[in-house]
Amino acid sequence: MFIGKSDGRKLVDALSKGMADSLQLMMHFPKSPATKDKVNVDFWYTSSDTTDVTQDFLKNFKTTYTLLKDVIDFTPHPILWICGRCRTKGYTDKDVNCLSGGRYCAPDPDDSGPLDGSQVVMEDLRQLCIWKNAADKWWDYAIYYGAQCRLVKDQATCVNNGYQAAGFDDSTISQINDCITNSFRKKSGKPLDIYLDDNQLLAQERDKQVEQGIQHIPSLAINYVLYDGRLRNIEAIQKTICESLETKPSQCSGGGSISSTEEHFTVGLVIVAMLVVAALILYFTRRMTKRDMMREMPNKINEAIADYFALKDTSRTEL
Repeated sequence: MFIGKSDGRKLVDALSKGMADSLQLMMHFPKSPATKDKVNVDFWYTSSDTTDVTQDFLKNFKTTYTLLKDVIDFTPHPILWICGRCRTKGYTDKDVNCLSGGRYCAPDPDDSGPLDGSQVVMEDLRQLCIWKNAADKWWDYAIYYGAQCRLVKDQATCVNNGYQAAGFDDSTISQINDCITNSFRKKSGKPLDIYLDDNQLLAQERDKQVEQGIQHIPSLAINYVLYDGRLRNIEAIQKTICESLETKPSQCSGGGSISSTEEHFTVGLVIVAMLVVAALILYFTRRMTKRDMMREMPNKINEAIADYFALKDTSRTEL
């Protein structure tokens, strides 16, 4: 759990001044406030996420988004970092993992590989422009890129393949490219330099990220409250969204979530598999026990006969 610097200072001061030997903290996880018509859903991610959590969320939540599209105001956002060293120099130096002089950065996605953080930020900017110009196709493109292009050296070819897979026409691609170029604040009389010139779209996204306190990849906020559940549990997310509406639409009455059905089916398969394994263990355990008994039985019979004759001989001797 992270807390702000000012709150942390209060805790340190309370302990250092001897106000208490120990402190007890209470955490409150607020529910998303209810809204009348639409639920605001913000998804914070990076195109280079290699944990597959982002991919799984996009593929599964797409169904929920389609189901509740009329009552969801969904917006994807890139998670951005800042170069502290660059900030002290007034963002005048280039950094291989950053754009705009170090204002917007991303970790190197493949360490010593051919890619760097600046390419990640450029892709995040591209997906931001895709959402602004072709939101209905953003889902298919983002899913394709995450599955096929994250660590590919030839990014340009893979991006074009993603455009084709998502069904972009030339006009839409041109709008996306214009969106990317025009988002940079080119210095007067100088050619565009994405590694130094500031970017107004990324600046807006960074301000929103700071305002909402986003720190983890990926993150989901429902009505501006961070969702603290598992992002792979789409059924729970859908339930939270429905509970955030004052008037529940018919889609929230149950039976409309495909991902819910898939999850129940998966749980059923797990239970069946566990029962099969338990039955096999029981079968082989009984079989091994029976085999051991058959092996030991002749020895037990011989021992019993030997004891009988020994007892008989002892009785004769006593007589």
